[in-house]
Amino acid sequence: MKKVICTTLCLFFLFSCSTSNNDVETSSQSLKIENDLKLYNEGLEGYSSSGMPKKGKFWKVMAVIGADALGGAVGGLVGSLFGPAGAAAVGGATAAGASKAASGIAAGGNGGSDGGTLEPINENFNVEYNVPDQYGSNDIGSHHNAFLEHVYSGNVNMDDYIAENYGQEMVQNYNSGEVQNANELMIQSTVTYMEMDYDYSYLLNTYKDNGLISENTQMVMSLFMEALFQASSDNEISQILNYYSQTVLQSDELTQSDKRSIFSAFSVARSSSNYWNNLEN
Repeated sequence: MKKVICTTLCLFFLFSCSTSNNDVETSSQSLKIENDLKLYNEGLEGYSSSGMPKKGKFWKVMAVIGADALGGAVGGLVGSLFGPAGAAAVGGATAAGASKAASGIAAGGNGGSDGGTLEPINENFNVEYNVPDQYGSNDIGSHHNAFLEHVYSGNVNMDDYIAENYGQEMVQNYNSGEVQNANELMIQSTVTYMEMDYDYSYLLNTYKDNGLISENTQMVMSLFMEALFQASSDNEISQILNYYSQTVLQSDELTQSDKRSIFSAFSVARSSSNYWNNLEN
């Protein structure tokens, strides 16, 4: 319980002390960005308000990518408590943990480290998206993929990998109560999400209720997941990411903390899409 309180207080502090010009939560009223994103989604080919994925192998991969993205929203923000390097190391590692749990379920495992492995869908799959320059420290997707490759799918110990690539101090940060509490919650929630047929509202509600994302981040990511689950190709995912990114960047209704969390999620969505569809990026 102390760990939960500590994590919540740390993230509340991060939300409250953002440097945005508009840091007051305004989600009780209709936001322009919410209306813009809804209109965009409704214009997508084959739009379905349910946002639920279709059946088949590709959609299992999409479900994993969705879990990864939401893990990135939490991981990037939790990691930023430890500075830019923390966003990369801690954010990448925690998002990768959620990814491994989701992929294990999708491949017929139990979500543990000994779960199954997804097979590649398209070896030429290439989602193209760049995080805005001013949020470069939240471009954690490549770190997420590296943790998947070397730690979760390889033979490298987590602490050893972090120490070699990010320094010994970051090992202590990763193993702190705040991070491990968030990490455990993300993994458990991701397994439940997969077992609930990819109900991303469950994940978002869990993260919001535990103080890991804000209400406005929840709103944006819910609409993003709805759009993501309409996509059927790398080009469509790229288009969705780039539209959402530009809309978030231009919004004056989101705090800096919201944007850091959301851009972390978009970065992971891009890199996860390429990783799980190619199993080589």
